Amino acid sequence: MKARHYYYFGHDLQSRMQSKCLDSTNWDMVRTTEQYSPFSFEKTIDEYDQNCLRSIHYKKVAMLICGLLSEIHCKKVVSMGIGKGILEWHIKKLHPDICVECTDYTPESISLLSKLFVNADNIFIFDMLNDDYSSIEKNSCLILYRVSTEFSYNQWCAIFNKIYSGHIKYVIFTPTELLGLKRFLGEKYLHIKHLLLYGSDVFCGWMYSEIEFLKIFMGNNRQKKQYFVLKKVNYGDTAIYLLERCE
Repeated sequence: MKARHYYYFGHDLQSRMQSKCLDSTNWDMVRTTEQYSPFSFEKTIDEYDQNCLRSIHYKKVAMLICGLLSEIHCKKVVSMGIGKGILEWHIKKLHPDICVECTDYTPESISLLSKLFVNADNIFIFDMLNDDYSSIEKNSCLILYRVSTEFSYNQWCAIFNKIYSGHIKYVIFTPTELLGLKRFLGEKYLHIKHLLLYGSDVFCGWMYSEIEFLKIFMGNNRQKKQYFVLKKVNYGDTAIYLLERCE
């Protein structure tokens, strides 16, 4: 099961978007706007730290992820599509000994984050769909947190194929939400509501059921599986999957 995911960013932000799709240009605009939104960056390091500190949800997820990292004795993570980097901020605060590298594909956002998240070990631009994963240290753990809506099913299959080809041993994958019938109907309702009330919203990608994700993890090659679920931790409307590479 899969469903189109839409979001209404408000009249001001949407009027400045160059398309009705949340691409890299629109993400950069949303992140760097002077108008405050949950997606925009703070202006100072102190404001950024205080916002991260108040984000208790991210702290709880970070604690669960750090527990998984401890189980596999991993001391380095490379987190993809980090947005504001709040989860990574908490991982670094909880375990300063863990090397935390952050990546995204939006240049202006990465530039701003580099000035605010001063304790990150490295922050750099990386395109999940097109870049080469062999440049990432094989024994590090790749974190894909709430980036599940960004890509189509075929694109996700291509990404996991590239990750597998890069010999990355561990991946921690957390969908934005696991799609069920109730959420599927809810997405349809919200989209219609936005159109009726505001006249538009923005296509932000796809939502998938757990069955679809499991197929993505394993890969399309029936003779050779790519990743299996080493451990699953349920969390609210989603789950944290610790994946290990099939040798």
